[in-house]
Amino acid sequence: LLNFYKVILPCVLGRQCFNVTYTRQSICALKGSVVDLPCKYQYPNNKKLSWSNWYIQEKHDEAPTNLGSLPEYSGRVKYLGDNVSNCTLRITDLRETDSAEYKFRFKTRNTEWGYSFPGTTLTVTDLQVKVTPGKRKTKTLTCSTSCPLTDNSNLTYVWYKNGQHLTHQKTVTSYLILDPDSTEDRGRYSCGVKGLTNVLSPELSLGEQSVTTGTVVGITLVVFIEHTIETKGVHEILANPLECGQEFYV
Repeated sequence: LLNFYKVILPCVLGRQCFNVTYTRQSICALKGSVVDLPCKYQYPNNKKLSWSNWYIQEKHDEAPTNLGSLPEYSGRVKYLGDNVSNCTLRITDLRETDSAEYKFRFKTRNTEWGYSFPGTTLTVTDLQVKVTPGKRKTKTLTCSTSCPLTDNSNLTYVWYKNGQHLTHQKTVTSYLILDPDSTEDRGRYSCGVKGLTNVLSPELSLGEQSVTTGTVVGITLVVFIEHTIETKGVHEILANPLECGQEFYV
């Protein structure tokens, strides 16, 4: 009977017991990047690990799903842990649909660490260019995300103007200060991150105005034909419509 008995045991301070520790409760990462979900776990030395798995919980009112059973994660997840204490998970080529709560679960012979406890919540964000007023009619363009990136220490930003890569020294920061009245600064701007070639923000137009390249004017000519005109003549007129500029006499 003992083999079928499952219990979730919280860790008691000063005792060697079952426990899972997530280094970060929440992580914000950029779409297309790689993220590690740091994790540590422990169990008594007299126990032997039977199996372990990572689960994803998209909604709190739904049961978590084993990551290994989801085809959209195939080839994108790697377990960096071991059978002793490390349970870190790596996810590559992040997608916005990866935003969810992730939980680690393991089992010994007669004890199981379930997923009722909170895990690590991952938020995947894309890039957006936001504009704010600056001094002396300048505008500040900022390459922003929907949440503060957890690991942004090594980020180098890339800026584009009208689709062309800007190589000025100031373009490696997350913001640009521009003059919309300057012909040199006018254009369509987008931003990205060095090393992530497939991640680019939508373009934002600065100082450009829409210009109408051509206008087509239609003229409707209404001809009143007296009822005394012969039917044959009317049919001939209708069968041969007037061209632009042609004179017509009744």
